[in-house]
Amino acid sequence: MLLDTASLYFRAYFGVPDSVKAPDGTSVNAVRGLLDFIARLVQDHRPDDLVACMDADWRPHWRVELIPSYKAHRVAEETAQGPDAEEIPDTLAPQVPVIEEVLDALGIARVGVAAYEADDVIGTFARAPRARSTSSPATATSTSWSTTRAASASSIP
Repeated sequence: MLLDTASLYFRAYFGVPDSVKAPDGTSVNAVRGLLDFIARLVQDHRPDDLVACMDADWRPHWRVELIPSYKAHRVAEETAQGPDAEEIPDTLAPQVPVIEEVLDALGIARVGVAAYEADDVIGTFARAPRARSTSSPATATSTSWSTTRAASASSIP
């Protein structure tokens, strides 16, 4: 199972009350919500493998060159050198390293590729020879699709 992790933790952040906090008072609603998502997906789909695909670049320059308006509504600050700054809620940003630590502690592989988003990583894994040769469905989760999608690996060209 391939997870669009950033998409899921953003969704969790806005779906789980910000009253969910660690003992020290730090917000952990995105952490809790993501873990609840993962637990439910594993329970419902019983995947053989689980990979947390990460956005190494939330708005790749090459994609903006192709589509100048790509995610423009989420730009907090444009920068001439390097990637533009993304608008992220103040209490979400500190949760991302915690999410990464928890995924590592659980033994869930995290994969991100410089200059690419999680969706690109998911597409690459879905087209990999192992995905095409297995009889198990290749399942990817992303809120950009609004639902979990499962496709027979044999239907992947």
